[in-house]
Amino acid sequence: PDVWIKRASKVDGSPYYKMMLIYVDDVLHIAEDPEEDMKKLAKVYRLKGGINTPDRYLGGNIEKVQTSDGSVAWSLSCYDYLINAIKQVEDELSQKDLTLKKFGTGLRPYPACYKPEVDVSQVLDAERTNRFQQLIGILRWAIELGRIDILTEVSCLSQHLAEPRDGHLVAVY
Repeated sequence: PDVWIKRASKVDGSPYYKMMLIYVDDVLHIAEDPEEDMKKLAKVYRLKGGINTPDRYLGGNIEKVQTSDGSVAWSLSCYDYLINAIKQVEDELSQKDLTLKKFGTGLRPYPACYKPEVDVSQVLDAERTNRFQQLIGILRWAIELGRIDILTEVSCLSQHLAEPRDGHLVAVY
């Protein structure tokens, strides 16, 4: 129900499919002339952001890019999302006189020798369990927006959402 696809024709007569992606209150419309359909939508619903060329969708940056063959395509990146997420984590840690650098070099999600499934460190209390779960959510969304390079590590840590341990929280940071 959140993806609408309709057959259409370009001005030159070539066929293509218009698409409308809807998630809660975000609408992304892909068409040769998206304003036509968006104006119809605006007659029924109040569009708080107006009708314009998108630069963000679901937390991701959207931009037009030129490919190596000269064609133009749309690109989605997680740059701003990650900058904001890292800033939030750094702010939280600074309140505890900690820094992300304490948790590793940033060259890999966590050390290659770390095995979350055999971690026997102290079980987290309710507050830190909640923080672990929030950070896993942030990382999962970063993966959705394009950071697939951390998929395996985040998936391994996600198996411990019900009873995370100190080592799991350190690995998430």
